[in-house]
Amino acid sequence: MYDKRCLRLTDGDVAHRLRAGHKSIIPLNTTLAIFGEVRDAHLSLSTQSSSNLCPFTAIVDDYDMGITHALRGEENGCRPFPLHLDLYVYLKFPSRAYTHHSQPRWDKQNGYMQMIDFIGVSREDGGLKPSSTAGARSCGSTPRAFFTSSPSLSLLPTVSTPALHLQGWLTNIRDIQRHPLYLFIDTDLSTDEAWAMLQRVIAEQETQALSAVSPCSLLPFITRILDYTRT
Repeated sequence: MYDKRCLRLTDGDVAHRLRAGHKSIIPLNTTLAIFGEVRDAHLSLSTQSSSNLCPFTAIVDDYDMGITHALRGEENGCRPFPLHLDLYVYLKFPSRAYTHHSQPRWDKQNGYMQMIDFIGVSREDGGLKPSSTAGARSCGSTPRAFFTSSPSLSLLPTVSTPALHLQGWLTNIRDIQRHPLYLFIDTDLSTDEAWAMLQRVIAEQETQALSAVSPCSLLPFITRILDYTRT
């Protein structure tokens, strides 16, 4: 917890603490707008969710990857918050469209967003649009060789239930953190890292218990994913 112990430190105090080996995580008391020139002393910007730069890097990453549609909800990979929308306007980026069946925000008080709801939903049925690349980035803006950014991509049925999320049934490429896995029809498996991830997910699907959810509800998903990955 931040106790603001470092809030009033002078430059000399900060230098003294650094020389003494003090390590502190100090959140910035910034506003929601960008003023002046932004500089960073490091070669790369932090993309961690706890970083103050996370919203900015997420928006830039979305734009760079050509993500034009997103599922609206409270998942970390979705960016519906006012700050992110304001950054789109400020940076003069084209606004994104939201790929869902109703206009209201999806949250715990309004139906909540679960990807399992999209199992078996085709584009012809009014589901995900052909240009949708929703979910290409599950958290932050970490590059993923597993995905391509072709505008013809369409989201295959996938699952993001809290039970599976906690069990780690679906994992990300580096196994650093556990996030939902999103598979696209034009999946890029040209790297050893992406192929290893895919094989690991198949093994997890075949070995881990799914007692927290109804097996009947997941059977279509498991069958389609395994058929897809083994072809």
